[in-house]
Amino acid sequence: EPRTRALKGCLGKLAPKAADLIRRRYHLGEMPEVIAPAIGWTPNSVRVALTRASLVMLPMTTKSRGSMEGTRRRERAGSFWSARRRDDDEDEDERLE
Repeated sequence: EPRTRALKGCLGKLAPKAADLIRRRYHLGEMPEVIAPAIGWTPNSVRVALTRASLVMLPMTTKSRGSMEGTRRRERAGSFWSARRRDDDEDEDERLE
């Protein structure tokens, strides 16, 4: 499946420790309290590392997801954001004058 391949590609771009944490948490279903003693960290450290790894993966997964869902949705969103940027640019111009 394309989504699975995209996620595996994202995991391959993470640092090995981060990829292992993601795999243990989401593939194996281990909770941070279980992962932490196995790697010598605190549960909170595991949570922070998982959050950071997720933030690194977010742009990669969003890009991959977008390419799989087709262009109509992106075009609609793009036109909204383009119009929004133009409005913001005009507001900025007015403030600078």
